[in-house]
Amino acid sequence: ELLRQRRHAEAETQLRTAGALDDSSAPAHLNLGVVLSSAGKFDGGIARLERALALNPANTQIYANLGEAYAAQGRFAPAVTNFLRALETRPDDLFLLNRAGWLLATSTDPQVRNGPRAVDLALHAVRLTNGQDVVSLDTLAAAYAEVGRFQEAATTVADAIRLARLQRRADILPEIEARLALYQAGQKFRQ
Repeated sequence: ELLRQRRHAEAETQLRTAGALDDSSAPAHLNLGVVLSSAGKFDGGIARLERALALNPANTQIYANLGEAYAAQGRFAPAVTNFLRALETRPDDLFLLNRAGWLLATSTDPQVRNGPRAVDLALHAVRLTNGQDVVSLDTLAAAYAEVGRFQEAATTVADAIRLARLQRRADILPEIEARLALYQAGQKFRQ
C-alpha cells in the first residue's frame, strides 16, 4: 500500500523488516526490489528481484520487473531476456510485447537488436489492440525501420500520430513526429 502511495522510504523500511523476519519470502523480496528500483536504487533492487526469482522462478511478474530494472540501467540484453521470459507465460501482455519489441528494434547494442523478432512482437501487440494503441503502432514502426521496411515504418508511425492526436496524447507527439522524419529519410531509430 505504501508503494502505491509512492511513499518509497516507508515502504522500503517495512519491506526490509519483512525480509529480515523471513528471508525465504519471495513476495517480500519482490516488493522490496520494486521499491528500491522505483527509488532509483537499481543494484539493490535487482539483487532483491533476483533473490525473489530464486525463491519462486514461476512468478512471471518478477521477470517483468527485472526487465524494467535492467532497462532503466541501460542494460538492454538482460532486460530483453527477462521480458521475453515473462512473455513465455503471458504472450498477450501488451506491456511486455511493447517493451521487448522496442528494445529489440531500437537498442544501440547490435547484439540485442533482432528486427524480425521485434516485428513479430509488435504486430501481435497491434493485432491485440486492433490498431488502437499509439505505443504499439510506434513500436511496430521502429521494428519495420530496423528491418529496412522504411515505407511501412513511415506509414505506421503516421497512423500512430493520427491516433495520438485523436486521443489528445500531446505528451508523445513530438517524439513520434521526429521518428516519422527519420523513417522518411530511410533511417533507423536508436534508443
